[in-house]
Amino acid sequence: MRKGYRVAWRTSQGMTAGTIVSRHTADLTFQGHVYRASHDDPVCIVESTSTGKQAAHHESTLERQD
Repeated sequence: MRKGYRVAWRTSQGMTAGTIVSRHTADLTFQGHVYRASHDDPVCIVESTSTGKQAAHHESTLERQD
């Protein structure tokens, strides 16, 4: 996956869609939380289409939308 890809992910309210803003393969701190990332388990910052809010998710939890 890359920056700009449209993706969907599960939330407690159901599925949410958005766009990948950035992809990280090294540990990062985002909104006060430390996320462990690696080449094999990258973390993506995604922006929700409906709210415009950003969140961090491991790439494995994202589903690409075509």
